[in-house]
Amino acid sequence: MLLQKVPDRVIDQDTPQNILSRLESIAKIPNTNIFVFDINFFLQLFTKLVPADWKYKTAVLWHPELNFNHPSATWFQLFWNYLRCNTESLLSFGDYPILPSVSGHLYSPSRQLKLLNVDKLSDKMQRVLHKVGCRILDTRHGVDHPDLVNYVRDADGAGVLKSIFDVVSSNDDIKEIFLQTLEASERDELRGFFLDPKWYIGSNMSDLDKKSCIRLPIFRVYDGESVENFRYSELEDQKFLPPLDCPESLFCGDFIKTSSGTEDEILSKYYGIERMGKARFYKQYVFNKVKDLPAEFRDVIMMSVLQELPHLSAEDPTFRGQVANLEFVPCASGLLKSPAMLYDPRNEELYALLEDSDSFPAGVFEESSSLDILQGLGLRTSVSFEAVIQSARQVERLMHSDQQRAHFRGKVLLSYLEVNALKWLPDSVNHQGTMNRVFSRAASAFRAHNLKSDLEKFWNDLRLISWCPVLVSSPFESLPWPVVSSMVAPPKLVRLYSDLWLVSASMRILDGDCSSTSLSHCLGWSLPPGGSVIAAQLLELGKNNETVTDPELRQELALAMPRIYSILMTMLNSDEMDVVKAVLEGSRWIWVGDGFATPEEVVINGSLHLAPYIRVIPVDLAVFKDLFLELGIRESLKPMDYAKISCRMSTIKGSTPLNSLELRAALLIAQHLAEVQLYEEQVKIYLPDVSCI
Repeated sequence: MLLQKVPDRVIDQDTPQNILSRLESIAKIPNTNIFVFDINFFLQLFTKLVPADWKYKTAVLWHPELNFNHPSATWFQLFWNYLRCNTESLLSFGDYPILPSVSGHLYSPSRQLKLLNVDKLSDKMQRVLHKVGCRILDTRHGVDHPDLVNYVRDADGAGVLKSIFDVVSSNDDIKEIFLQTLEASERDELRGFFLDPKWYIGSNMSDLDKKSCIRLPIFRVYDGESVENFRYSELEDQKFLPPLDCPESLFCGDFIKTSSGTEDEILSKYYGIERMGKARFYKQYVFNKVKDLPAEFRDVIMMSVLQELPHLSAEDPTFRGQVANLEFVPCASGLLKSPAMLYDPRNEELYALLEDSDSFPAGVFEESSSLDILQGLGLRTSVSFEAVIQSARQVERLMHSDQQRAHFRGKVLLSYLEVNALKWLPDSVNHQGTMNRVFSRAASAFRAHNLKSDLEKFWNDLRLISWCPVLVSSPFESLPWPVVSSMVAPPKLVRLYSDLWLVSASMRILDGDCSSTSLSHCLGWSLPPGGSVIAAQLLELGKNNETVTDPELRQELALAMPRIYSILMTMLNSDEMDVVKAVLEGSRWIWVGDGFATPEEVVINGSLHLAPYIRVIPVDLAVFKDLFLELGIRESLKPMDYAKISCRMSTIKGSTPLNSLELRAALLIAQHLAEVQLYEEQVKIYLPDVSCI
């Protein structure tokens, strides 16, 4: 059967025995044409037994059923049986494809491209390798020989890997076969096979084999969308085992989704795949997207972080600082802020100052246990500059939406500052006459080395924010009052109620008391009003008050005017006095006890009080003589002034008879003029006739 294709070269075995014996003896004699058949003669005849074009080919397609020129399956069994019994090496047949494969191909023996013996593998694994295109030995044809070990691999971890990379080399080939040809279950089958511990315990897998293994896209990684979904990936790009006890929905494609603890162990121990620590995971993969997480899920995650904070901080010393500055704590409005930006609501003063603001943790973070942890991350527990400024700005924002609420919140802040302003005094206050040594020592106890500039900025900022509760309606009908509706104003534009009659025309009046000397000083309320403010007040007071008949108003003015003039006295010889002069020039602003007059209508010293034609400064205001002279008021009347008074009386009265007081004044003027000699020309003197005209 083995040599049936060369019958002319073989002696018929049915020849009589005596003849066969004689022929065998001849075959042993050199130089005869009869030989005893051996492996060398078999090799010479081999080109007659298989297609001649098979020689030197590494692979051919074997179809004995379709091509009668191809050796049959039975012949191959005889062939391999003969080789097993008659030769120790298969190298003699290295030029011929003699190794059958399950794909129907015959392969030539090669130490580089070996076939794979899969007899010990599961049927499913065999199908997967066949689908990949591995060269799998077909052992049904009696292929068995001691030298096969050099040309056929065992199907262990390393052998299967090498067989795979014998048929796929480029990354494109790998992706096409493993991601498009194989199904998910088949990739899982391969992964389970390669990560079998038995390949590693005996060092079956070399470092080179492991590098080959991680090139295969058979490892499941998270897709970052849902826990159920995953994709397949190689492990050449850095991947990690996910941290323990973290929600899987947080994992992305950088994390391997293993199916067992065994896989975890093999990947970690033999492939150097690191299990990422929780601290690193949160910092790199969670904190940067915490604002995008669903609110409830985010809070659960961050509460878990807070509860594990000691452990995480031990893992990474910088972790606590990053959490402290991370905006993850929800406020009442849903806005996220960092712990260091928020305040502890258990402090009553803080809660009173910032009640309506986004300054406190909300939800699960407002529980006492959570607040205790947040304190360690910088949650503020006492009132600071920033808290006061924040409270003031909150009032300012409320002003645009709820005036009544803003007014109420402003009063709360004012009350707090009255009690606590002493804590935040700049150094300059220590030298004021109103501060005694005890207060100075108390204030200095709250100051750090570089606190002075911060305190000055604090008070400067506070003066410019609209938070002070102010009066909207005038408490007196005749009091100058601006047309305003805002119920809060910046302290810079506010004065105490005690300054009501000094500044009401151009400044707002505090709605409430301020008994704190320190607060008044820091907000600028203890300083006298400026010249422009005083001038504006005088201007408005004199507008419709030429004569004041209301006794209550007259009493208030009698108290206020000396204060106003006292302030103006301090401005003599200053630039502010020039401003005052410019504002008051030609206006009715001079208080004469029962009304206001213009400079033309007033004299400082005089024996006659000829209201409304000429008035004399009241005796109680004479102390302000220098001020009045500076502002253009005559010290006394001259003869010419009397003549002008009589002229003014004539102009004002016209054809109306003088009353008794006016008649008496006219006669006194005439009598005074008669006693002096007038040198000016064209001076007219007016005298009443018998009709008192």
